Amino acid sequence: MEIRAAVVDTIPMSEKPDTEPTDPESQVVPVTEANLEAFLSYCSLRGPEHDESFLPGAGFRPDADHPSFLLLRDGRPAGAASLLLESANRAARRARFAILHAEGGRRGYFALLGASAAAAAPHAGELFLFLPEARAEPLSCLREAGFAVERLSFEMARDDPDLEAPEAPSGYRLEPLRPGDGEGIRAYVEVRNRNFREVLGSLPIDEGTVRADLEDPGIPSGGLAVLRAPDGSACGTMRAERDTDPECLSIGALSVDREHRGRDLGRFLLRSAAALGRREGFRTLSLSVNALNKNALGLYESEGFTVRGTWVCLSAPVPAVLGRTAPGAGEG
Repeated sequence: MEIRAAVVDTIPMSEKPDTEPTDPESQVVPVTEANLEAFLSYCSLRGPEHDESFLPGAGFRPDADHPSFLLLRDGRPAGAASLLLESANRAARRARFAILHAEGGRRGYFALLGASAAAAAPHAGELFLFLPEARAEPLSCLREAGFAVERLSFEMARDDPDLEAPEAPSGYRLEPLRPGDGEGIRAYVEVRNRNFREVLGSLPIDEGTVRADLEDPGIPSGGLAVLRAPDGSACGTMRAERDTDPECLSIGALSVDREHRGRDLGRFLLRSAAALGRREGFRTLSLSVNALNKNALGLYESEGFTVRGTWVCLSAPVPAVLGRTAPGAGEG
């Protein structure tokens, strides 16, 4: 999710949990090959209730970049947590939850949060995640554990890809990336990173990430592209990939350099992504946008996108989470 501004957390947050956050009948264990199948089954069953963006699935293996935990209650899986601690996360000192879900309320969440914060502590100073606004119980648990609302985003969608055909302003062109296109990949990374530097919470990407994306079957041919200015310089980016719904094309990384804005290039990029969706047989389109980004909201609404849901991004300092989830932290 590419978000452009912060929002004020207007939800009161208690100073400490009012009851003991540990559960003597529960146990948090690291995910290993021995319990990986149970972990992935839990992720598949319960993870979509929160956020599917980076949900562990087929081919996932826990490692130093993806520390993962399973909550067992009476020997049965009752919760799961997994962190993204890849190079970009470590550089930014921000670890994102790929999944955080627990049955049984606060005790389960606190147990998983404590284990996750301990794993993140040597590499990151902050934890963050996205949750649907309607998920009251986990939101309450996270606030008690020291998390605050950082920003909101809208999930928007259009029920068909039939936007008007894209028409580039004079001299501009969209150049799809191809595997092995070293110059194009470098340009994409540079433009995307400098434009999203102003986006609160966005992490930079590197060339290795883009090269891997170009081999990803979930990204159709032309799904990564660089916008070229009349002088041939790179001045914008576009990304389109298969959503968790295989018939939906998810649009992201729409960016235009500041000095080229005001020329309807954002609309051109959006319509280009829609044209790709039509060509590849997608039935619907989706994207996300900061709730306070009025210009982008106006553009997407004018192109027939409507808000389908609101997401809350919450973040917390690792030391605060460790302190609040430690055994006995809620005792008077």
